[in-house]
Amino acid sequence: MKRVGTVVFASLVALAGSSLIRGNSGTDGEVPSIMISPSVLVLGSYGKCVSIHSNIAYRSVIDPGTLTLRNDAGDEILVRGTFSDDIGDLVAKFDRKEVESIVEVGTRIDLTLTGLMWIDENEDGLLNEEEIFSFEATDAIKVIDPPKKRPLSSRG
Repeated sequence: MKRVGTVVFASLVALAGSSLIRGNSGTDGEVPSIMISPSVLVLGSYGKCVSIHSNIAYRSVIDPGTLTLRNDAGDEILVRGTFSDDIGDLVAKFDRKEVESIVEVGTRIDLTLTGLMWIDENEDGLLNEEEIFSFEATDAIKVIDPPKKRPLSSRG
């Protein structure tokens, strides 16, 4: 039977030098953290995806297909794609229309990235079931309606 633990702060402090979790230009610290881009979502605007930048080493993510983005109500969507940024950290892409379906206009919404990661505690390079942990990291996004267009005659 597969045992999946929860990442706790104490386990992550021990990993400070391991480079599995490290800060990047969008996130800092020893615990998993994310930064949502764009930070303001204009409903119906152009763009095909919402990006989640993390401080989680891409190589530590067990199965990128298990990554989800969830709102506070528990509504979640599946990742559409992932890649490693220039310093080796996970970037997850979510369909913009699907993100719009789990947020509300006029509010700052907390969105949480969840998934499974491998922390090589034995430093043996082998994937052991006891080294698989669930993780979650949260960031807020502001959601607004598009600005109303003024008629050409009222522009100065």
